[in-house]
Amino acid sequence: MVIADTPAPCASSDGASRPSSSPAACAQEGQSSFRARLTREAEADLERLFDSVLGAGFTTPRTSPFTCRKAADSPFLRELIIPFGRSGYIALFEIESATDVVALAVRHQIEDDCH
Repeated sequence: MVIADTPAPCASSDGASRPSSSPAACAQEGQSSFRARLTREAEADLERLFDSVLGAGFTTPRTSPFTCRKAADSPFLRELIIPFGRSGYIALFEIESATDVVALAVRHQIEDDCH
């Protein structure tokens, strides 16, 4: 899995891109954008984290979604607070039908865009 698929060439002093000779050389030249990839082990770690946080905490939307707090003017857009450690996560979800809820976003409570 590639997190950010942005080419990471070093820029010369005149602003032209050129292939980097090494990551260290780019870092010395002020390069701050690298392509990030996950190993299979890291992907498995993220899946395990997702399952433990969302799997355990997402019971209420599956059983009684209308008990979660409203997230907007729509009665079908809801938020679930998932406690985790000293803070937690907020899962934004939509009630699509009488049988379906869809998780739209999951944010840590201390993120800037989390309300």
